[in-house]
Formats: sequence, C-alpha cells, structure tokens
Amino acid sequence: MLLPALLFTLLPSSFLRYPTVAGGRVAFVHADQIWISPLSGGQAAKLTDSPGTKSHLHFSPDGRTLAFSSDGEGNESVYCLRLADNFVTRVTHNPSGARLCGWTPSGDLLFASAVFVPNDQGDWKQLFAVPPTGGLPKQAPLTAAADGAFRPDGGLLAFVDFPSQDLNWKRNSGGAASKIWSFEPASGKTKRLTPWRGMNACPMWHGDTLYYLSDQGTERRMNLWKLDFKGQHPEQLTSFSDFDVDDPCMGSAEIVFQRHGTLFRYGLASRVTSEIEIALPTVSPREERSPVVMSAMPTDHGQVVAEAGGDIWMWNATEGKSKNLTHSDAVAERSPVISPNGSEIAFLSDRAGEYDLCVMNSDGSGMRRLTSRTNGFPTAPSWSPDSQYLAFSDNSGAVFVVSKATCDVTQIDRDAWEHANQLSWSPDSKWLVYTKTEPTMMQAVWAYDTAGRTDVRLTAGMFKDSLPTFDRRGEYLLFASDRDPRSRAFDSFDGSSFVYPVRGALMVMPLKGGTPLPWQPHPHGQPFGIDANEGERRASILTQTPLAPSRLAVSFSGDLVFLDSSGKEPSIKMLDFTHAASTGRLERTLASGADEFSLSPMGKVLLIRKGGRYTTLDLTTDNPQEKPVDLGSIRQSVDLTSEWTQMFSDAWRFCRDYFYDKHLSGVDWQSVRRRYEPLVGACSTRSEFDYVVGQLLGELRTSHCFLRGRSNAPHPADRTGMLAVDFVVANGAYRIKRIYDAAAWDTFARSPLRRPGLQVREGDYILAVNGKPFRTDQDPWAAFSGTASTPTRLKISAKPVLDDSARDVAVVPQPDDSYVRGRAWMEENRDHVDKLSQGRIGYIYVPDTLDYGTDAFVRQLLAQSNKEALIVDDRWNGGGRMPDRFLELLRRVPVWDSVRQNTLGGSIPAFASKGPKCMLINGGAKSGGDSLAALFRKWRMGPLIGMPTMGARGGSGGSEPPSFTDGSGVLVPHVGFVDTDGKWSVGDSGVSPDIWIADDPAAGNVQLDTAIGVMLSKLPRKHG
Repeated sequence: MLLPALLFTLLPSSFLRYPTVAGGRVAFVHADQIWISPLSGGQAAKLTDSPGTKSHLHFSPDGRTLAFSSDGEGNESVYCLRLADNFVTRVTHNPSGARLCGWTPSGDLLFASAVFVPNDQGDWKQLFAVPPTGGLPKQAPLTAAADGAFRPDGGLLAFVDFPSQDLNWKRNSGGAASKIWSFEPASGKTKRLTPWRGMNACPMWHGDTLYYLSDQGTERRMNLWKLDFKGQHPEQLTSFSDFDVDDPCMGSAEIVFQRHGTLFRYGLASRVTSEIEIALPTVSPREERSPVVMSAMPTDHGQVVAEAGGDIWMWNATEGKSKNLTHSDAVAERSPVISPNGSEIAFLSDRAGEYDLCVMNSDGSGMRRLTSRTNGFPTAPSWSPDSQYLAFSDNSGAVFVVSKATCDVTQIDRDAWEHANQLSWSPDSKWLVYTKTEPTMMQAVWAYDTAGRTDVRLTAGMFKDSLPTFDRRGEYLLFASDRDPRSRAFDSFDGSSFVYPVRGALMVMPLKGGTPLPWQPHPHGQPFGIDANEGERRASILTQTPLAPSRLAVSFSGDLVFLDSSGKEPSIKMLDFTHAASTGRLERTLASGADEFSLSPMGKVLLIRKGGRYTTLDLTTDNPQEKPVDLGSIRQSVDLTSEWTQMFSDAWRFCRDYFYDKHLSGVDWQSVRRRYEPLVGACSTRSEFDYVVGQLLGELRTSHCFLRGRSNAPHPADRTGMLAVDFVVANGAYRIKRIYDAAAWDTFARSPLRRPGLQVREGDYILAVNGKPFRTDQDPWAAFSGTASTPTRLKISAKPVLDDSARDVAVVPQPDDSYVRGRAWMEENRDHVDKLSQGRIGYIYVPDTLDYGTDAFVRQLLAQSNKEALIVDDRWNGGGRMPDRFLELLRRVPVWDSVRQNTLGGSIPAFASKGPKCMLINGGAKSGGDSLAALFRKWRMGPLIGMPTMGARGGSGGSEPPSFTDGSGVLVPHVGFVDTDGKWSVGDSGVSPDIWIADDPAAGNVQLDTAIGVMLSKLPRKHG
C-alpha cells in the first residue's frame, strides 16, 4: 500500500535528524546534540552537551548503548554513549574519518572510511568493523563499500558501492549512483541486488527482507522500498513527491526516518506512516562574533569603510572604533565604495528582494535605492569623478551606467564571458573604459562616450587585454595584457614542447598622438579626448619582465599601483612615474605577501590585506610605512535565523543567475524555493541550515554544486600522523604487517619508516610512541594524535615485549599516507600488467587531472611510451582541469626514429606510443575524469572497459558567485558542455564503456585483467 503523496506536508518547528529506535524510545540529533524521547512522542531529553556535529545514530542490539559519529575532536570519528550514565568514549581515531553504519550481529561497530584507499577523492570508501571498546578495525574483504548492514544471522552483508547520498545531486543516474549489493562472508561471493540505475541507499534488514531507500518510483524522490531476498521484485512502500525520505533506521517492528526535518515511523506490519510528535525547547539562535571582512576601502582621511557580516561599517583610525552603518541581519549589504567627494557611499543591497545599487550618506543616513533589478548579481560600483554617475557590471556580463540624480539606468554593452569587468571613468566623467571578449576568447579594451552614447574599440583583441584604467589627468590609458612572451620555457623532458608560465605586461597608451611616456617631461593640462586612430600603435610595454597583474589603480600623484602574483608570494607594486627620471628605477615594491588592496577615492591612502590582517600606507609621504588597521575589533551580534534566511535567498539566487543552463535543466526554481525556504526557520544550528541548502542545491540535479565551508571552521583537524603501514595484533602488541612503498625509482613516495638508517622491517613491533605504551585496546591511530609532520619517537623491537633489545627510532609521520599507498597500488597494477603480458603492455594510472595527476601521468608515460600497447586507468579519477594535454600526448603518432651512429633512439615526436590503447573507467571517474574518457572515445583511441563514469560534467573556474555574508558560500557550475549536435554532453549518465565489466568489490581486479586480455588480443603473437 503506497502512502498518498500529499500527506505530511506540515513543516517542522524544530529540525530533527538521524533517528534510531529501540525499546520504545527514539534517539535523534537536534541542534548538534543527541536527544531521546518515547517513540510515541512527547517531551525529549538531551543526552549530550559537547562540541561537534553528531550524526548516524544507532542503538546497540541490547538497547543499552548509543553509537554515533561526531567531528567534535577534529575528524569525524565513531563514539559510544552508555545510556546508564551518559558516559561517552571515542572508538576510532583515523585521520580519514569514520562514518558509522550500524552494529554487527556479534556486537561490533560497522563503519565506512577512506583511510586505506589508494586515491582518496571522496567517493572511494571501505567498510570496517571494530569492537565498541576500541582496538584494531578489521576491514571487510571488499575493495569499495560506502555503507552496509548485516542480516541478523550474520550470513549476508548488504552494502552500497558509492556514497552518492553525500552529494547534492538528486535523481542522479550516472556511474556513481549507488547500487546495493550483497556479500556472503562464507563464500566470498557478491551479487548486485538493485537493478535500478538511479539512487539506491541505506540498506536495512528485517529478517530475510531488505529495506532501503530508492528514487526508482515515478516521483523520483527517495522513498522506502523493500526487497524479499528470495527473489521477488522490489516493492515501493512510500510515495512522497515533495521531500525525500532520509536517515532511515530499522527497529524491531518499524522504520524511523526523517523527512524535511520531521521524524516519522513506518510500521512494518501495518504499512502505516505516522509522524512522531516530539516536544523540544524553543531555540532562538544567536551568535556573537567578529564578522568576516569581505571588502574594505580607505577614505582619504584615514577611515576605512568595510563590508563585514552583511553590514556596512565605518572604522575610525583615530579612535580605533567601528560603527555599524546599516544594522540588518536579514539583509545583505555588500561592496561599499566611497564617492570621490567623500560624502556618500555606494553599495549593493538585497533589501528589496534582489541585489540593487544603493547610496547613503557617509554617516549611514539618507539611504536610497537607485535600481530596481529582477535578477543577477552586480559587481562593486565605480563612481564617476564628479560623483554624479555610477557604473557597474553583473554576472551576465552586462555593463551599466546609472545617474545618481535621476536613477536612469543605461546598459552600454554586454560581455557574455568576462563577468568581472574592471570599469574606469575618465577624469571629466564623460568616458568609461571596459573590456569585451572576442569570438577567439581574447579580450579587447573598449571605451564608451556617455554623452554621445557611442563606443569605440581601443585594442584589437589579439591578446587578453584587461584592467583598463585612466590616469588622473586624462592623458593615458593604462591596462594589463598577456602579450609578453618572454617567460617562454621548453619542456626538459620533451624539448619540443613549450609553455608560457606568465605572459602579463603592463601597458600605457597615450590617448592622443604626440604625448610622451608618463615619466618624460611634457606640459599638462591639454583638453581631454581620445584619439582611437592608431591608439594601440602608440601603446608601450612598461614592465621589464612578464608578470601576473590582477588589479590596477592610480595614486594621487599619477603612479600606477598594481598587484602582482608572478613571484613566490603576491606583492603590491608601483610603477613610480613621478620619480623614474631622477631615480632611474620605474618599478618598486610597496608590500610583499599581500593578496588584495584598495585605494582611497583621491588615491592618497592605500589599504592592504594580508590574509585576514589589514594595514594602510600614506602615499603622500616619501617613505610610507604600514600602519595596522584593527578591523578585527568589529563585533556583531547576529540573529542567525534572519541571517540564514538571507543566505538561503543568496543560494537560490546564485543558482538561478550563475548556472550554465538558463533554463535550469527544466526545474521550476520558484517552486523549489517555496518548498525549502520555510525549513530555514526550523534550523537551530549551522549544520541543519547546511542540510537544507544542500537539499535545495540537489534539486538542480547536477554535479559541481555544493556548499563551501565557513572560513572559521569551529573544529580543527586533530593532525593524526600516519606511517603508511598496515598493523596486525600479535602476541598482545601491534606488529607491522606491511610497509607500503612505491617503486625503487619513486623517491617521492616513501613510508616514513623507509628512511635510510632506520632499518625498520615488516614483522617488527611498535611498542611505544613518544614514550607512551602503544596500546592494543585502542586503534593504532590514537597514539599518533598530534604527530603529523612532527618529529616522533618510536620504540621498535623484533619482540612483542619492551626490554633491552627495543630501540628508539625517530620518524616524522605524514598527515595523510594515501599518496604512498596510491603509488604502491599503481606499482602493483603495473607489475601485474607487466608479468601477464611478458613486458609488452604498459600501464598508466591517472588519479586526477590536477597537479598530482599531471605529474603522475608524465612520470609513468616517459618510460612506457615504447611499450607495444598501453592501458590507461581512469578509475577513481578525482577530476580537475580539462585533460587536453593528457590526450595530446597519448594521441601522438611516431613519424621518425632518431638515429645516432646508426643506433635507433627515441621516436619523433617524443614519447609517442604507436600501439593499441584502452582505458579503464568506473563511477569514481568524475569531472576531468569524465572528460578524459569522453575524449578518449571521441578520438577513437581504443575501447573503454569497465562501468559508466560519474557524469559530473558541469564546470567552474571562471566568474564564481560571491561568498555568503559569513564567509561560506556555494559553488554553482557555470560552464556546461554541448556536443557537435548541440546536446548537453556526458552529464548525469556518464560515459558508458564499450566492454562492460562490473565493479565487483569482492572479485579482485577483473577490469584490469580484462584490459590485459583485450590488449594482448590486438598484438601480434610471439613465436618461440
């Protein structure tokens, strides 16, 4: 019997999650603490009052202990709470985290972790069991498993292959959409139980019947389903169509679950779903804090106007005090800019429901709105020198001019690709310069005549020209351009390949013919005007070496201030036109290690940001010294419900305005807002609010859409050190079972125990860590808390007892040993391929398409390009950049062989592999990993073998949505990909293989063995 879809739409007054039931009681998480209540409902009692977010609660089989996960001491770990006296003990300590799954029939705790996976990219988990009293966890013999539950007799383990429920990605049918499998410990055999290609999660047993969540129904919502293990078809039990069922847990006669923050009970016998009505104290969450400063600008008199916590503040240097000018928890005011005459502040505000341009007097009075926008996020406004007009662009690339007096808004141009335009006014307030992207994706500088309402091109668009800025007299246009090729470098491995690490130059363009360079003597005061004819021919490069400028501004004296990121650390520099003729030096550094700056309206005071610290420089002095600005003294009392409501609106608007598909994949986005926004009022902690926003983002049904964490995370990691070893308990002590190591040539991937001179061997015992006994009643990582990257003393012996034969060994444990484990795994696979193919086939693993994956790819390709065939392993690829370069190297075809003294050498082009190739794929290959597989097929380089990739093909990397007012934010995929037929490419369903080989987690490396066989079949047979 299906539950009617429209029941239970009453929204909660409190947000409750992770229920578990036993003995007529239900425990759950509310306000990051654990509570308990009668299952029939009523008043709840709090069981914990400790730091950290609690999750994944499970009563023990006897109902006396409550196990849960928490991040209260750093990484997510498993804890046990004894209900008799509420005593809590920590069970796990590994640095990769531990997500509780439940209890085994024998009374152990079952949890998922990435602690031993060779490539920890977030999607690869494994299952472990550990006694509730602690000790060495025992891994289930499965290569990948993200959740699981044992049948009550222990004869079967139902498990989930991918942790896809952790993604903000509803109705996902790509390769990582989780499937439920069974594993029989006695035989070691597995079987896939759920044929549905979409989401299947949270397996739970009741006798021989398996219950779980799935979005298989017509609602495409996660609902309760069941599967009789004797082979009957899956059966849907609930049919909610508005909110997903989440956090289910099996009881003796019911399943309890959460839906939109409310707890429900599903009777196994009655098949009736009812709400559990629980009474909780009313919470009005507030927070006292120093808000995150998002932007700041100095006045010419030493004050600083700043955006912090969604309010506009004025900080007075003389008094050392700050004043809140706007006071608005439920409204976000952003990007304050002081007018040139110093009397007004322009800023952005969403008070009217969308972000509009507003102005107010510098004391906070007289606030008024200049625009009435219906969508889009504007950039910080730019005042005209006469303080009568403002210009801004928005995330659609449109550029606007607004009259302060009349509120008339004129759109002067639009650039669909470059959404972070720096706008600059001419000194007479008549011209505005900006950039626009060419069809080639290069950028040209344009100027707009506000009087004549015409525009003129100033540069040809042969390069990326950016950051156009008028000087203060109106004689020059200064801008950045990537036209300087002098940083060219040739590849030390492949001498014909070249790159340009930095190509930036600073340019000066005299606006009229006959005007000399800025530091050369010449009369000033000519009438302003722009002679566009031959303008770019008059332009000159000002810088002696290539650089990476990201911001330009002109000081009161006409010198150019800029931020350069081309060195070891970013620096604020100046082109000192004023003194260049006398000093013979044009460029000088004003501040090293700075990551942002702003100038006062008249260019007299420079505000510098270094991390979270601010200083000022008085540019009117000959030798300015930095003076600290204590913006950390700003204190704010925040009504969190109001703030979260505003942040929810931001999340919704940013998805609407930045998502690559303006049709939002056909989603009724207004309806989605109406459904989820009321839930914000029930939230009492940030973790609950994050869950609501995550559910909102999931409705876009896309990858690359998730929350970015708060900048002031409350629980720092506990810095557990790792040795890249496997332990075993033997003779009452921890013995080293295996020391992981890469190939002999791989000097960057070594266990800390492999350092020369240590002479630590597999089979040795570790008996003490920093003088404390290494106890086996805790997991091995408990003793290494706080030792990551820190010199640590170990007591090593060949015997399990601490006697005179034990010796001290000094090591430096690693904060993460997945790098070493991953390199060892690569070498095992390569050795396996080498042996089975008798050295004929090469193997290359691509862990991601970022820096690590690029290095790993090149290091493996160089010595294997001469193999007769190549296997490229794309499984568990964490993505990153587009993999163009990877494919270019793999596609090389040898044309010649180099010859020296009649001896054949390398191929031309270098490292070209002429033999057959294939690629291994699975659901863990995402983003750049998806692209790698898609392009491999597109260019017909060989068969794809395995299972479909994740389908995570949305992209980012350009103009990002702004942060929330508290420093966190959302990532929204703002670049999509279409194929030659104009259809969205790869997304959601992933790239399907040519040869389907299931990811059987208990069957060994069947996919790799299949690839070896396919490649051997394409090679000529060797005789003799």
